[in-house]
Amino acid sequence: MVFVENDVKKEFRELFTLSKISEAMSQDHTIDEFLNFVINTLQQEIDIDILMIEAFDPENNTLEFEKNFGVDEDTLQKYKKNFPDQIAWSISQKEPLLLVDILDSEVLEKCGLKTLIIQPLITKDKNFGHFLIGRKKGTNFIINDLEMFSVVASQISHFIEAYKLKVAQEDKIRELNKLNEIGQLLNSSLHKSEVLDIISSSLKEMINVDISALLFTNEDQTQIITVLSSPISDELLEQAHEEMLKSFFILGQQEIDRNSIEYQVIYSKAYEHREHVSNLKSFLTVPIIIRGIIRGLISVIHHHDNYFLRDNRRTISTFASQIAIALDNAIIYENMQRKIEEMYRIGEISQALTSTLEIEQILSVLLEATAKLLKVRICELRLIDKESGLLKVKATTGLSSNPVQRVELRIGEGVLGLVALDKEPVIIEDLLSDYRVKYRKFIVKEKLKSLLAVPLCIKDKVIGVMSVYSNRIRKYKKYEVELLETISSHAATALENAKLYSFMQENYLSTVTALSAAVDAKDHYTHGHSEQVMEISVSIAQELGISKKDVELIKFAGLLHDIGKIGISDTILQKNGKLTDEEFHQISQHPVLGSSIIGKIEFLKNIQPLTYHHHEKWDGTGYPSGLSGNNIPIGARILAVADTYDALTSDRVYRKGCSRDVAIEEILRCSGTQFDPGVVNAFIKVVNHESYSVRQHQYNYYIDDDIFEVL
Repeated sequence: MVFVENDVKKEFRELFTLSKISEAMSQDHTIDEFLNFVINTLQQEIDIDILMIEAFDPENNTLEFEKNFGVDEDTLQKYKKNFPDQIAWSISQKEPLLLVDILDSEVLEKCGLKTLIIQPLITKDKNFGHFLIGRKKGTNFIINDLEMFSVVASQISHFIEAYKLKVAQEDKIRELNKLNEIGQLLNSSLHKSEVLDIISSSLKEMINVDISALLFTNEDQTQIITVLSSPISDELLEQAHEEMLKSFFILGQQEIDRNSIEYQVIYSKAYEHREHVSNLKSFLTVPIIIRGIIRGLISVIHHHDNYFLRDNRRTISTFASQIAIALDNAIIYENMQRKIEEMYRIGEISQALTSTLEIEQILSVLLEATAKLLKVRICELRLIDKESGLLKVKATTGLSSNPVQRVELRIGEGVLGLVALDKEPVIIEDLLSDYRVKYRKFIVKEKLKSLLAVPLCIKDKVIGVMSVYSNRIRKYKKYEVELLETISSHAATALENAKLYSFMQENYLSTVTALSAAVDAKDHYTHGHSEQVMEISVSIAQELGISKKDVELIKFAGLLHDIGKIGISDTILQKNGKLTDEEFHQISQHPVLGSSIIGKIEFLKNIQPLTYHHHEKWDGTGYPSGLSGNNIPIGARILAVADTYDALTSDRVYRKGCSRDVAIEEILRCSGTQFDPGVVNAFIKVVNHESYSVRQHQYNYYIDDDIFEVL
């Protein structure tokens, strides 16, 4: 009866133990918490001396966790080094094993074990660990104990499997939510720098790693950008770059010229300032593929062995696809913005160049726009001299010394001479290391490092070379070469138009001068009067700050202001005495006659108002229209002062010319009545040379005065 009673108690305790473990399985425990509960329950309810639980990752056969009691550390280490055959058999056969009166295992005997139960931990027909329970004294385990602990082993296996599934599901949901969140973030920006920072920050949030890095190359594979979330050693960074280059070749079958690559390291906003992580053991790298081309890599690193799982690879691969789309969009946007900026700037250049035929303005616009577009400080324009055939510096900006001192180049001589000869652009990343480069002292003095030069052509004929210099080593990109070629094309056209305009202006001036000479020929006393009026008028106009275009009109008007006198009788013009009222009326018609003549010549129509009104007076008492004040064209007001001054100081048939001082005094006396006071003030500065010099436009670049001689 006693044995039966003991058996019932034992069975009840076992059932109670299994019940407590089953109840714990339904609670929200971690694996560690659950195993501690199992161990404590078995210690309290079951007669055991040692217990050991070990579980391995079946994918990489690494130890996931272990729990034990009743085993000292020395014995535990011996056990791990010399795995008992009995345990190995149980694990390999996936069968439980009951050992009694243990004598044939040194390790088990060292533990002082008398009886032992070995239970494999199995899930989905795969063994992932084992469960050992032993007694050192007392009663041996029996078959019923084996069955009971088989249930415990099954409970442990089911809990671990359920927990892993739960964690995996939670991780998957978290990763999917994170991927969705990151996808929205990536889609919220079209700026590459922001996209790169989002990527680097997100990697650290998505997977718990020591280091995350994004390595990305530009379209022409001349630059590798590395975005880091954590500090790494120079050696590791160099290794990462080398692995990326190897991956490019292996994955994309594309060889990259290592000597032409520029490296840039960016630390993300999530950058952690801490010591370099050492003993890094697990690496996971996934390629970023854009339009079928390997453009980058995502690398994550951890200090644990075999840290990354298949799910991590799936997550990173999905993330890599998102990155590829986001970066592709950012690159397209960046290129589009650059193209828009280039088109806008080129449009500005084209508009500016077509709005003027003044060579100084053309070169000013050209050099300034080139410097802005290509982000350089130094630009140079050389043209081929027709007589000598040499490349001469005609305009520069950004140089510290006078470019006139620079030696002229023969066609084919030096880099720029070769550009003119071959009609092909040339890029030099390091000027001092290129054998073709001449005048190295000048290059060192100006601290010039890199060069981009393109030919200037008109109808397939080279007329010069346009070049830009950088003060740092620079790899000019294909689009930058195309951009400078486009600018040079506009420049060549503008220079050709300016040359034609200059020739046309010379022809106009010759025609006007001939007409002016015809007027002066009628009276030898007034010979040279028109040129004197022209010179004084131009000086007054410059002093007043009038535009170059209007100064040109005043120049022509000065020469032709008396053209109407061709229609006046020589008798009246050369009369030695006072004119009668009728004679004065006839001579006062010369502005009307002149306007009629000028109006029939197309290129002189713009000066018609100036010559027509040059005898009007500020107070409205002049002729032929009686205009007053600012209603009189400014050019006509200037001509009135200049005409009067030259007339007063010149000898006439009927009188001797007065002195310069008397003439100035007379003009001052008539200021505000006959003449515009503002024009008079400017005139006084001109004739007295008070703080006056011929107005010159100031530019921050050098322009050769003889530029038209080479066009």
